[in-house]
Amino acid sequence: MLTLRGGVTEWLKVAVLKTAVSQGTVGSNPTPSAIEHLNRMHATDVLAVLHALEGARVLYWVDGGWGVDALLGEETRPHSDLDLVVPRTEMDRARTALEALGFVRDDEARPGLPARDVWRGEDRQVDLHPVVLDAAGNGWQELDDGAWGLYPADGLGGLALPL
Repeated sequence: MLTLRGGVTEWLKVAVLKTAVSQGTVGSNPTPSAIEHLNRMHATDVLAVLHALEGARVLYWVDGGWGVDALLGEETRPHSDLDLVVPRTEMDRARTALEALGFVRDDEARPGLPARDVWRGEDRQVDLHPVVLDAAGNGWQELDDGAWGLYPADGLGGLALPL
């Protein structure tokens, strides 16, 4: 997991360019693989979401596939969504920021709350994973079955990258 307070901007710009070149979207004749890639969560979409969250002063950690790619410093594969771990106390601000970008909550998504809050917009998806932070800095995610999943404090420390 990666703590990102605006820290992925530069590598994501590089990832956008690398992806555009490799997928054939630079120029006027996209390749078939580039067309398939149009219904994905692009690096530019990730940047827009992260900037909106930062503008709303929401603490978040990038998780899942984009979190791995952030650590590697490049986009290694197409992504269908962006997974973000967000303290439960900041979920309202996160939701407002996503709504401002045209995202709409998908109340039919499973698993849904309390484990995952799914937002969709224009072939994009953001999954918010609400956590309760304890005094030791651990993040506890309430799961659908009433159990709790642990994000250890040392994992939530992450790596902050400068804008």
